Amino acid sequence: MYKFLNNELIIKDEKLNIDINCKKKFKKVIKKFQNIKTESFYYKNNLYGPSRSYVGDILVSEGFFLKNREVGIFRRYYMSKELYSIECYKFGKFEGEQKYFYENKNIKSLLNYKDGLLQGKIILYYEDGNIKRESYFDRGSLLKDELFDKNQKIIKEEYFKI
Repeated sequence: MYKFLNNELIIKDEKLNIDINCKKKFKKVIKKFQNIKTESFYYKNNLYGPSRSYVGDILVSEGFFLKNREVGIFRRYYMSKELYSIECYKFGKFEGEQKYFYENKNIKSLLNYKDGLLQGKIILYYEDGNIKRESYFDRGSLLKDELFDKNQKIIKEEYFKI
């Protein structure tokens, strides 16, 4: 649950193990630079709550902040309004699965993080949906890397020691 109403910020996300409930006197700030506009909320000069950025009238990013750090799910968009990414943060660090998409809506990459470090299997895809690369990480260190051609034939495979 992501909720911001009547100066109360509530973020409860079991997947990210986040449970926030704070009530403060937030100040809405709209910043404009050329055709870029950002709508955010602040408390004592720190970003708190929802933040949205626009290019013209097109939403290009949205997410939540707590004490100037990203928290929870951020979504970013292409200018075509198609989804570009779903990023998960835990107090400013990547946490869990990050998803990136091609503009044609096909998955571009799946990355997994733990405490801000790459962890587990990472997959990069060709635009047609076939796997381009699979890598395996342990606490940010690369263990195995495989590259595939467009016909899914392995063209390079490497193993690494920590």
